Amino acid sequence: MHISDKEAWIKAREQIFKRIREAPPKLFVNDNLELHIEKVHKWGYLLEPNPSYRLKIAWDIHDIDRADEGRVERGADESFEDYKQRHQERSARLGKELLTCIEARPQLIEDVFHMVSYHDHGNLETVDPELRRDYLALKDADGAAFLDSFDEYILKWSLAHARKRGHKTWEERLTDRAKSLQDIKDLWETFQRKLHDSS
Repeated sequence: MHISDKEAWIKAREQIFKRIREAPPKLFVNDNLELHIEKVHKWGYLLEPNPSYRLKIAWDIHDIDRADEGRVERGADESFEDYKQRHQERSARLGKELLTCIEARPQLIEDVFHMVSYHDHGNLETVDPELRRDYLALKDADGAAFLDSFDEYILKWSLAHARKRGHKTWEERLTDRAKSLQDIKDLWETFQRKLHDSS
């Protein structure tokens, strides 16, 4: 017997925050995952005021890899894209394990697995058309949350890297729909101003 999607969201959310609280502090040096999840929800609700439970679960667990001691770290000679590919694949696997453990519906598990597998880098042709709107809302909310986290990420990376990631997020990651929203336009202007002020 599988639990309802609403119950799955409640349990998955409890589990991810439990993992964050119980994880060794060394995992979160300049990396406030709890705050990131809340920002993803903030921007996600702007994009999708009535999100499905599968989308809310994906918002919560898309970075579950970062709350685990075996988290993916970037190799010395590894491209940023390859590192993020490994991160999203591991997050998808860990999320699938979590949802299976709490007895979510098999189709919900597969949908969330598919969305999280491509949340950083993905080709829309690889995404089931039925999932596309939720998938884009996950990518857009995660991208907006990055732009909304300049003060945290500037501690983690160089100014040049933050600039490169910010421009890549705006130009390649966010959809035209997201970029048309005034709040996200304002967010981008604030990000650019902070880059300029930090130079």
